[in-house]
Amino acid sequence: MKKFFLALCLILWESGFSSAKIVEISDQSAAPRPQQQVQNEKPKVKSMSQEELRRFLEERVKTTVIEDADQVSSASISSVSSPEVQKAREEQNKSEFQKIYEQALAKVVMPQRPAEVLLPGTAPQISSQQQNWQKPDFPVIEAVLPDSPEKVLIPAREHIPYLMTQIDILPEGTVKFEETVTVVANGDKISTLIHKSLPDAILLRDGSRQNIDYTFIGATINGIPAHYRIERRKNGFLLSPKKEEPLNPGVYTFRFAYLAHNLMGLYPDFDEFYWDVTGSSWNLVIGKTGAVVTYPQAGEPLGQIVLLGSPTRLSTNGGNIVRLSPVSFGYRAARPLFIGEGFHIISSLPHGIVAAPDWSDRWFAAIEKNSDAFFCGLSLLMIIIGFLVSGRYIRRNVGQLKVSLKKNAPLMRYLHRGRYDIKAFASFLLELYKKNIIDIQQAEETILLVKRTDQPKNLSLYEQKALQALFGPNDAVFNANKNNLVKIRRAARYIEKELRLALSWFRLRLNSGYILFSLGMLFAGEICAALFAENPGMLQILVPGTLLLVAGCLLFYVQSTRNLWPILAKAVGTALILLTLAVLAAVVSVSAVLLIFVSVLVIFYFTTGYTTRNGLLKPYIDETEALKLHLRKHHDNILLGKEIINQQANILALDMEEDFIPDKENEYCKLPTMKELVLRFK
Repeated sequence: MKKFFLALCLILWESGFSSAKIVEISDQSAAPRPQQQVQNEKPKVKSMSQEELRRFLEERVKTTVIEDADQVSSASISSVSSPEVQKAREEQNKSEFQKIYEQALAKVVMPQRPAEVLLPGTAPQISSQQQNWQKPDFPVIEAVLPDSPEKVLIPAREHIPYLMTQIDILPEGTVKFEETVTVVANGDKISTLIHKSLPDAILLRDGSRQNIDYTFIGATINGIPAHYRIERRKNGFLLSPKKEEPLNPGVYTFRFAYLAHNLMGLYPDFDEFYWDVTGSSWNLVIGKTGAVVTYPQAGEPLGQIVLLGSPTRLSTNGGNIVRLSPVSFGYRAARPLFIGEGFHIISSLPHGIVAAPDWSDRWFAAIEKNSDAFFCGLSLLMIIIGFLVSGRYIRRNVGQLKVSLKKNAPLMRYLHRGRYDIKAFASFLLELYKKNIIDIQQAEETILLVKRTDQPKNLSLYEQKALQALFGPNDAVFNANKNNLVKIRRAARYIEKELRLALSWFRLRLNSGYILFSLGMLFAGEICAALFAENPGMLQILVPGTLLLVAGCLLFYVQSTRNLWPILAKAVGTALILLTLAVLAAVVSVSAVLLIFVSVLVIFYFTTGYTTRNGLLKPYIDETEALKLHLRKHHDNILLGKEIINQQANILALDMEEDFIPDKENEYCKLPTMKELVLRFK
């Protein structure tokens, strides 16, 4: 919360930024610079041995490598490993590159020896740049640089004549950067607004990585507010314009202000600040570069060092350090930096100058590091809580709910036995008999179904299809024998589909509030994760991906009377789920992907769990038991006359037909006939 509060204050302080047309440079106010320059003294890093510092610098500087000069693209920045470095890393044991590299680092901690080592392949490139840059007939232009109100002559070639950074290390460890970058653009490498890459982590001395985050404050171009942003990329952060705009040839001064969180390295005996001022990724020559660092408290740093050059040509020569005030130091490169060269500052401070993070800072850092998993996990927790609350409410008010099941004989059979079978279909035929749509006749071994009307009323769509499956367009009589087994099965499937559709619709209506709430919580977690990562584009993958997971689960849980269709649906659903999980893993962490998938599974599980036999279907199952008691109680009355017509479908569905076979012949009782039909097709 401290970071958000501090960022908010600084943003309000720097408010007023808006887009405007870019114009060429005009006179600017002078920026403070060191009044004197003194040669850098020997490093005084007291809290680390020489060998430890050597190994640490070796690993740290390896993370800052760019392309070779002759292979650099025409972009303003570039950041990939050079072939020499890649080849050296692949060599077994200790290659010649490694030996020379270690010698170069040894010069850093022992400056009494030669301070730099040139490697084949890199030195000629730097030398070539120096020769081309120092030609006597080099064209020049007049410009006003930020460090002087007077016009000076600078090379007319496309380059960065001035790069200065004001660095303020705040007491709680946040570091504020105010960067000034003057560029000469001629449309070659700089044809649009410039970008700058920023690291996403620092390498600590124990070999671990400490993640960095940023808060953008503002940007100007020649004093005019500009719309910039800091967004996370695959290999770091990028300071870039919100909208690409062309840059006409001319001289421009860019100023950027932003905060870096978790940048300081905190150790038991000392604290450390490390920063590559130029970023080592500019694809341009830099004429003047430097930084002013302001520390939280006055005092002599335990040790300071400035490194110039590329990782294969490090040098402590050419870097100056001067004290500007009791709490600030100036760092300057005494020579131009060529393509691929960086300007590194390492400063060791007494422990305690920077406040150690408290529990809230550590908690915030943990959330920040795993923000996607945190918000997806929070969504899962809310989904579970929502199920518990809504389930308890529905159970308490099950009799008062507007949602109800339309109870027919096949449904009563399902509630009684938990399955759909031939008896359920036979009870459907008895309901058709009750509605006077068909007549049921039996003569010895022959069972006939006789259609009484061509315009059945009060039948659902699937019931009508089942009737049509039994009787053709011109058929009025159906012989229920083995020869018509296919028609019987087809008609039975339609009744089963209606039953499953009724149960699914019941689940959907019963759980509509919970389903909407759960999906809302899941999408809310994904939105928070995207906003926290400052990458709203993630939603273009997360939301459709979640919907695809839902579709995959629907396919996986498909139930059908056909044997092949469920297998095919499960295969397609599984493939869709796996493919979607792989796509989601490209934008969020694996743990976040798993949490999203578990959330979808929980929604499915709880939605179906509502209507399990021990769940919210239990009251309806209890009704079947109550109906059985009612039928037994009124046994004699039911067997009298036509009363059997109204109840025999339920009697068959509840397995009570043996108790209701009349002693005397009753033309309205079709239970013996249906019992025979069930035995034939069981």
